[in-house]
Amino acid sequence: LRDKLDLAERAMKRSDFRLAHDYIDEAKRIAPEDRRVFFLNGKIYDAENRYEEALEEYRNAMLLAPHWAENYYRYGQALVNLGEQQDALFVLERMQYLFPNDKWTGKMEAGYTFVFH
Repeated sequence: LRDKLDLAERAMKRSDFRLAHDYIDEAKRIAPEDRRVFFLNGKIYDAENRYEEALEEYRNAMLLAPHWAENYYRYGQALVNLGEQQDALFVLERMQYLFPNDKWTGKMEAGYTFVFH
């Protein structure tokens, strides 16, 4: 699994998104319930500016790992990129409650404030 995720991340960094998604498909066959697979697929969709798809992947990762701050951040940023102010604010407030001193909460606050204020 780790090899497929590493290969997918490298392909994403080269902007070879098709290959990255192919590696993710292989990873999903190996570990269909692994949060990292969904999370990385969300990041790949983010890199492609396909925020709706990213949200779905981050949602799946969130269901598998509900106490993972970076995933909430990525989910919130996708909402910010879609201009979904109310939903992004809800995610930010949830992060402030769940992860009050986490660096990802601070990043979400900064991103939200920059775009919407």
